[in-house]
Amino acid sequence: MTQKKSLYFSIAVALSILFIALMPAVSASLCPSGYTDKQCYDYLLKKQNDLNSQKKNVDNSLKNVRIQEGDIQAQINQLEAQIKQREIEITEKQVQMELTNIEIRNVGNEITSTQTRIDTLKQEAQKSVEQINTTSMLTYKVSAVPTWYFFANNDLITALEMMRYMDYIIKEEKSRLNHFNQLQSQLASQEQILTTAQSEIIDKRNELEKANLELLKLNNELKADSEKKAKLLAELEAMERQLEAQKAELQKKQNQYDAESTAIAIRLFQEGRLGAGAPVSKGDIIGFQGHTGCAFGSHLHFGIIKGKGFTYIRANVNPFTAGYLSQSGSYISSGSGQAPVAGALMTQSFHEGYALDMLSTTQGNQTGQRYLIRPGDVKCSPSYGPAYHGLRGEGAPVRAMLSGTIYRGNVDKWGSNYIIIDHGNDLLTFYFHLK
Repeated sequence: MTQKKSLYFSIAVALSILFIALMPAVSASLCPSGYTDKQCYDYLLKKQNDLNSQKKNVDNSLKNVRIQEGDIQAQINQLEAQIKQREIEITEKQVQMELTNIEIRNVGNEITSTQTRIDTLKQEAQKSVEQINTTSMLTYKVSAVPTWYFFANNDLITALEMMRYMDYIIKEEKSRLNHFNQLQSQLASQEQILTTAQSEIIDKRNELEKANLELLKLNNELKADSEKKAKLLAELEAMERQLEAQKAELQKKQNQYDAESTAIAIRLFQEGRLGAGAPVSKGDIIGFQGHTGCAFGSHLHFGIIKGKGFTYIRANVNPFTAGYLSQSGSYISSGSGQAPVAGALMTQSFHEGYALDMLSTTQGNQTGQRYLIRPGDVKCSPSYGPAYHGLRGEGAPVRAMLSGTIYRGNVDKWGSNYIIIDHGNDLLTFYFHLK
C-alpha cells in the first residue's frame, strides 16, 4: 500500500512539474458551466476525439483534392500540349498567309504586265489594220487602170513598172495580213493568260480569306484553352486553401482543448483523483518533450515492449514492421498507432533494442535555442561537457500511441521523468526524458 501511495505521489510530482513549467493559464473554461473537473475532462476528451474525426475528414478531403490535382494536372498538361500545338498551327498559318500574299502580289504584277502587252498588241493590231486598209485602197486604185491602157499609149516602161509595183503591193499586203494574224494569235494568248491569272488571284484571295477564318478560330481556341487552364488552377488552389484553413482552425481548437484537458488532468493527479491505472485514449497528451535525466538535448526516448517481463531500456517490438508507426526517411508519422510527437524527426534510430529517439519539428520550442551542459550536469556521464545542446521541440505534447492505462510514471535512476502505458495483452509503451 505504501509503494502504491509512493507511485501516486511520484506521478503527481512529475505531472505537477509539467504543469508548472509548461501549461499556460487557462483564462476561461471551454466546458459548459457547472461541470465538475471530471465531467469537464471527459467533455474535453470527447471534443478532442470529435475534432480528430473532423481533421481526418478534412485530411481525406485534402487527399481527394490531391487525387483531383493529379487528374487536373493531367488535363492541364493536355491543355498545354494543345496550346503549344495551336501556337505552332497559328505560326504556320501566318507563314502560309504571308506566302499567299506574296503570290497574290506576284500574280498581280503578272496581270499588269500582261495587260500592258495586250494594250500594246491591240495598238499594233489597230495600226496594222490601218496599214492593210491603206494598201488595199492603193491596190484597188492601181488595179482600176487597165494594162492595155499603158500599152495603147506606147508606154511600155510605165506598164512594166506598174506591174512590178502591183506585185510589190500584193506581197506587202500578204505580209501585213500575215503579221496581223500573228498579232491576233498573240493577243488571244495573252488574253487567255490574263483570264487565268485573274481566276488564280480570285482563288488566292478566297484561300487567304479561309486562312484568316481558320486563324481566328485557332486564336479563339487558344484563348479558351488558356482560360480553362487558369480556371482549373484557381479552383484547385481555392479548394486547397479552404481545406487548409479548416484544418488550421480545427487544430487551433484542438490545441485549446488539449491545453485545458491537460491542465485538468494534472490537477486531478495532484489531488489524487486520477492516479495510476487511470485510462488514457490513443492520442491523449500524457506529458511534454523534455531533456530530463541522461539526455544530451531535448528529445523523447520511445519504445514498445511485448511480454510479461519488463526492462524499460530494451524495446523488443519494431514499431514500423508492426505497423504502429510509419517511417519516411528520418521522419516518423502515425500508422495504426498515434505518433508520440507531431512532426517527429528521428534523431537516433534503433538502440537499446528497438527504442527510438525523436523530437518534434512542428510544436514546442522551434526557435533554435540551445543550453549548456557542464561536467557533472548529466549524472550518467559526469565527465561530459561543456557543450551546448539543442532544445528543439522542448515542451511539445507527447501523446499515447494507443489507448491503455498509466501504471508507472516516476523518476528513473538518472533523473528522467517518464510514463509507461499498459495497452493490454502484455503490450507496453514507454516515454522517457519528459519535462
